Amino acid sequence: HTFTFQLYAKSKAESDNIRKIIHSFKSHMHPGMSDLGAFLYDYPGWFSIKYYVNGAKNPYMHNFKKTILENMDVKYAPEQIYVTHEDGSPTHVTLTLQFKELEVLLKKDFENLEDSY
Repeated sequence: HTFTFQLYAKSKAESDNIRKIIHSFKSHMHPGMSDLGAFLYDYPGWFSIKYYVNGAKNPYMHNFKKTILENMDVKYAPEQIYVTHEDGSPTHVTLTLQFKELEVLLKKDFENLEDSY
């Protein structure tokens, strides 16, 4: 499942927030080193994606199982024009995130209309 976000920064503070968002996704998509010994990895972070409308789960949208961030693309000149604030922080970033569900979808996942994926 792929999601693309257009992030516009009107100030250095907003650019700093975008930078923190990108860093957080990068950090969670990669494994860590295990405390058990060399060459053993911890699992990357997983994500729970849900759609809401008016504070409740949206019944018309896909229900995701547990996901991992499989791929991430960051474009700092998404319109082929590189523009920054005076300090070099970008004014426009396109962030594309590709998630993969960790469980196989089965026919039983579609038995009830309310719970279907």
